[in-house]
Amino acid sequence: MKGWVYVISNKGKPGLVKVGYSSKDPELRAKELDSTADPHPHVVDYEVLVVDPYKHEQIAHSRLSDKHEGKEWFRTSAEDAVYVIRSVAGNGIISEDFKIAKKEEVLRLQSEKKQQDILKTQKVAKENADRLHKEKDSLRKEKENSRREKIIKGSTKGLEIGLSGIISGAAEKKLGMLSFEEELKKSWLYGFLQLIFGTPKLQEYREIHSALLPRIDAKIGEFNKSMSMDSNWEKNTQKHRDRVMETFKGEVSKYLDKHY
Repeated sequence: MKGWVYVISNKGKPGLVKVGYSSKDPELRAKELDSTADPHPHVVDYEVLVVDPYKHEQIAHSRLSDKHEGKEWFRTSAEDAVYVIRSVAGNGIISEDFKIAKKEEVLRLQSEKKQQDILKTQKVAKENADRLHKEKDSLRKEKENSRREKIIKGSTKGLEIGLSGIISGAAEKKLGMLSFEEELKKSWLYGFLQLIFGTPKLQEYREIHSALLPRIDAKIGEFNKSMSMDSNWEKNTQKHRDRVMETFKGEVSKYLDKHY
């Protein structure tokens, strides 16, 4: 059913407009609203002919709900009410008449709203892009950390195995200090070999080992010097073992910080 959705105002009710619908001429509806108590007549600011006017009116009321004053009256401008009605009607407008409401102002509101929608869409798109970037960055860091942990864990596994026998042997006087140093160097190497043969990236870990070997030799020299000065080192094997392990892990971590 075709009918009219209209905007009516009254000079005696400043700042208020009535948004309603009717199957008859809105001018007749305006006259029906007049009474002897009103000093000013009700006037039609705008009218639009659509199919199912009641549905259009109800949607317009919903969109203007934050400005609802009572019944079908809303505290807003005629142009704002017209903008809402036209946005509801869309391509369903059969005919319309700007009687008092300023069409240029309605078009300005429409353009302003369109720009706001564009900015809102851009903001949402940026927020989504930033969120995806953060998620990807988080996954990348998680992957890098996992890889670092794998390198450190794998490279220390062999050393832990080797140290148990070497330090115990030295403590039992089965190895002299020079032999101990040579065996310890082999353990460092064994630690890397454990990792190398446990990963498909063989060349990468060979390069890591080659880069660390000079520093490892220097650290072992420092370790043996301090150990030889410990008169009770046989009783402190766990302390020295822990120190070797921490030094080893530290060197691997420094390398990773520099190259990854």
